[in-house]
Amino acid sequence: MPGRLCAECWSKVGFITAPYCACCGTPFEIEAEAGALCAVCIQTPPGYRRARAAILYRSVGRDLILALKMADRTWIAPALGGWMARAGAELLADADFIAPVPLHRWRLMARRFNQSALLAATVSRSSGTACIANLLIRARATKSQARLSASE
Repeated sequence: MPGRLCAECWSKVGFITAPYCACCGTPFEIEAEAGALCAVCIQTPPGYRRARAAILYRSVGRDLILALKMADRTWIAPALGGWMARAGAELLADADFIAPVPLHRWRLMARRFNQSALLAATVSRSSGTACIANLLIRARATKSQARLSASE
């Protein structure tokens, strides 16, 4: 049934909980103090201050993300967006607004929806943070993420 997960799938979603890196949000496998950084962020600080993810990109979590992005399962967006709002509550409390990543017009026509905009709208509703859907414009068509190498 759309909008629901069975008990077995729910148990395999892989929600990210503390402890995790204070910068990138990568979960630690051992106990760590609040504010601790992972080895990657210490060695090569990223170009952002803080990021969070709601679920691990594996098993059911990966399947849900790919179903939304590649298989037009838009009914998944409210659940994912709600999880994102909860995972990012601390970041959203300080945010002025949310701006979804735009698709190039050709990709938008082919896909028929922008999954980032669907998720941003749900996060906005859940958190009370304003969403400015048309703030950014993708000026040129770039390779899809699925076609990029790890170094790209």
